[in-house]
Amino acid sequence: MSNGEPHGTGPHHYFARHFLVFRGFEGIGARWPRWRLGVLFFPALLVLLSGCARLADNMPANACSDLTGRWTSAVFQPLKVFTDGSREIQGPTSTTLDVVYQEGCQFQAVNSWSSGKLGGSEQVVGTISGETGMITMAEIGPHAKSGSSGLIIARLVGEGKMTWEYVGLADDDTMGQVFITELVKK
Repeated sequence: MSNGEPHGTGPHHYFARHFLVFRGFEGIGARWPRWRLGVLFFPALLVLLSGCARLADNMPANACSDLTGRWTSAVFQPLKVFTDGSREIQGPTSTTLDVVYQEGCQFQAVNSWSSGKLGGSEQVVGTISGETGMITMAEIGPHAKSGSSGLIIARLVGEGKMTWEYVGLADDDTMGQVFITELVKK
C-alpha cells in the first residue's frame, strides 16, 4: 500500500468489501450487498429503455434504412456446443432473411436456413438504428429439431450488405450455436 497501511485496511478496503454503504439510515449504517443493487438498477434500466422507445417512436419513417426484401448469406459453418462440453461444426449452411414488413425502425422478417441435412424457418422481430445502422433481431416461436432460436446482432456495412453475429440456444438449453456471416440484399 502506498499510504503505509497494512493490506486489507483503510477506507478503500471498507468500500470494496461492502460495495455501497448508506449512513444515517435509521441511525445505523445499512450495508447493501451487490444483489440488492439490482433492485435499484433494473427500474432505472426500464426508464432508460422506455426513453429510447419514445425516441424511436418520434423518429421520422425515413430515418432508418429500408430493409424490406430478400437478404441471402454466403455459406458458413456454425459451431454447436453441448452441455457435456462436446462440440460440432455443422455442415455448410446458408440463410435467407425475408423482411416482410417495416414500420419506421421496426420490422418483421422470416429467417429460412438450410445445411443440406437440417433446415427450417423462424419468425423474426427486429429494430434498426437510424443513426448507426446497427440492427438487433430475435427469432421467435418454434424452430427445427436440432436448431436454435437466437439473438442476431447485425450491421449495415454498405449498400445492400449486412453482417450477422448469431447466438442461439436449443429449446431445452442442451445446445448453443454461434456463427458470423454476411448477407446481401437481392
